[in-house]
Order: sequence, then C-alpha cells, then structure tokens
Amino acid sequence: VWGFNRYTHDVVNGKYDWTWETHELHCQITEKRLEQLVQERKFSIVAQHLGKGSDGFPFNPIDIQALQVLKTYQDEGKVLVARTSRLLDYARTEKFLRYNSVQIEGKTYININTIKDPVLGHATPTLDEIRGLTFYVD
Repeated sequence: VWGFNRYTHDVVNGKYDWTWETHELHCQITEKRLEQLVQERKFSIVAQHLGKGSDGFPFNPIDIQALQVLKTYQDEGKVLVARTSRLLDYARTEKFLRYNSVQIEGKTYININTIKDPVLGHATPTLDEIRGLTFYVD
C-alpha cells in the first residue's frame, strides 16, 4: 500500500488558494521543492488541469520558467520526469529489488535476483522495470 500527501493548495488569508491550474505551475514546481526531493530522495506527482479555463496559450512566462527549471533538473540527472504509472513502477522496483554484486578479475557484476514485493509477491524484473535504477556497490 502506497501513501502520499496530496498538496493541492495553500491557505492564504484563511482561504484556499488552489494550485492545480496551469497558471499555478510555478507554485508547484519550485527550485526549493525540487532540491528537497533530491536531498531526501523522494518522489512527487504533480497533478494539473493543463489548459483548463484557458482560451489562449495556457502558460504564463513564470510557469514556463518553472517547467524549464524542471527540465534542467532532469537533464542533469537529478530527477526523473515520467508518467504516474512509470513513477509508481520505478518506486516499487527501487524499494523491493533484491540484487547482489560480485567482483571477478577486477570487474563488478550485478546479479539481479527478484522484486520481492510484500503485496504482489516475487517477480523477475523486466528491462523496463530496472531502467533508470542506480546500483551502489563497494
């Protein structure tokens, strides 16, 4: 079972200030929040109603800037920008993957054994499921 905090608004002057409209992207995607995600190795899902309520181009310059910051973080390998289903599969694999490493003649080999999910059971991971994982070995 996965749990998460749903961040949809701030309270400003005692009233809800909803942030899931396109013109509020800059409130959801900030360098401070991205840095916190990187430092704490956490995941985030940004829920948006892209284009809702907009007759013209839905993005303000400040929201485009927020997306450019997000792109920079992805280009630098600090974050993975993906569909929700990809993120959830990645989180499951990262948390429950069982592997070991061996050194043979100066080379390190990583043996991927299983995904040991307490709910779904054991499964041999596919290449798509391990794509993007980082393995730390001594």
